[in-house]
Amino acid sequence: MAATVTLKLPAPRLNDLFVGIAGLDNPGEGKDPYKFSGTMRMRNARNLTKVRDVLHVYEAQRRRFQTEMPAKASPEQEKETQKDLLALSETEHELALETFTEAELQLERNPIPITVLSGIMPLLEDIA
Repeated sequence: MAATVTLKLPAPRLNDLFVGIAGLDNPGEGKDPYKFSGTMRMRNARNLTKVRDVLHVYEAQRRRFQTEMPAKASPEQEKETQKDLLALSETEHELALETFTEAELQLERNPIPITVLSGIMPLLEDIA
């Protein structure tokens, strides 16, 4: 099994990580799929599942805050809800995710965009 890293990230940063991991699966329309080992693909799938599950809980909490606010909320109620939403978005979520190496990405073979690479930086053993 691969090494793991424990990350504590707020939901917006987890979303960046989610997009980065998902980007390893989809190089874009009309492009050849990236070539990774089966082990690497399963590792990414496990990581993606863990991050997605945390983001689903976060989204459910965020929607709850928004739907509980009365239709004709007072300015004080709106301000309190906005404060709660901001605190929720800044809350760090701890996850143990599997890492991988730069060599496993096979960058000479797989032209992974830098936006995807930026998103997955916390999972790179060589950098993390």
